[in-house]
Amino acid sequence: MINFHNVSKIYHVDERHFHVLKDVSFSIGKGEFVAIMGMSGSGKSTLLHLMGLLDKPTSGTYKLNQIDVQQYTDKQRAKLRNAHIGFVFQQFHLLPRLTAFQNIELPLIYRGDSASSRARIVTKALEAVGLIERKDHYPNQLSGGQKQRIAIARAMVTEPYLVLADEPTGALDTKTGEQIMDLFRVMNDVGTSVIVVTHELAIAECADRILVIRDGALVEDRGLR
Repeated sequence: MINFHNVSKIYHVDERHFHVLKDVSFSIGKGEFVAIMGMSGSGKSTLLHLMGLLDKPTSGTYKLNQIDVQQYTDKQRAKLRNAHIGFVFQQFHLLPRLTAFQNIELPLIYRGDSASSRARIVTKALEAVGLIERKDHYPNQLSGGQKQRIAIARAMVTEPYLVLADEPTGALDTKTGEQIMDLFRVMNDVGTSVIVVTHELAIAECADRILVIRDGALVEDRGLR
C-alpha cells in the first residue's frame, strides 16, 4: 500500500539546509500495524507527514496504493486525506468551542454526509471508544485520555484505510497509553493499516513491525509477530 523509494526531505531555512530524511526506502502492506521509532529530531514525524500527504519529498518516490501521489494537485491530496487517511496527534487538535460529538462530526461534514447519517456514524464511534456519555462535553471538560479517545473516534468515522498517529500516548500516563494502543489494535483487526510514531519501546512493541529512524536514515526494520 505504501512504498517509499530513496525518499529525502531537505528544509531550507535562511542560508542553511537541514537534511531531515536521507534516501529512505521501505514498503508497508495493507492491514499492517507498524511503529516508527526514533529519538527527537530523527525525522520520524517528517516521515509520517509525508505518508499523510501533509508534505512532499524533496527527492525520491512515494506511492500510495501504487499511485505516485507526488503528481497530485493540492486539492487532490486534500480530498484523498479526508476520504482515506485518519490522523491522531499527541496534542489532540480538538477544537475548543466544539463538543466531543461536533469534533468527531467534522470530517463527515467536509465529506458532505447528511445530518442523520452523521448522527448515526458519530454515535457508533463514540460507543466504540467508550465515551457516548461524554458526547456533549467540551475538550476542557475531558481528561487527556478522553481527549485522545475523541481524536481517535474522529479519525475513524470516515472508515479510512490508513491511520497515522504521531506520539499518540506521549501526553498520557502508562495505563491510559496502553488503552489507547488497544483501540488502535481494534482498528487494525478490522483491516485498517495503522502507523504509530513513538520514542517509547513499550508502545512500539504493541505493533507487529518496527521501523527505526536515526539521523534521517532507516537503520532497522524488524517484525515482532
